[in-house]
Parts: sequence; structure tokens; C-alpha cells
Amino acid sequence: MTPFRYRCSTCGRLHAREEVRYLCPECARGYAPGMPLLGVLTAEFDHAAIRR
Repeated sequence: MTPFRYRCSTCGRLHAREEVRYLCPECARGYAPGMPLLGVLTAEFDHAAIRR
């Protein structure tokens, strides 16, 4: 399995991949219908671990 973690695109918080799926739980609370999604997560890969 490839080592990675999620980073929130809004607040920058890091999340383990087992914790969440698509949105930062903190930032997603500010979502209102019709608005862009807040807290979309981006995957950060551990390139050093992948090379090993």
C-alpha cells in the first residue's frame, strides 16, 4: 500500500487516510448549499517511503 496522508486545501490540517475520505471534518462544517465545497482534501505521498 502506498504511504500517504491527506491535507486540507482550506486550513492545511493533516489527516490520516483512515480518518476521513473527501472533506476536512472541521472545514466542511462551514458548507452551505450552493456554495463551493470547503475543506477538499489533497493526497500527499511519502516519496521516500515509496522509493524503498
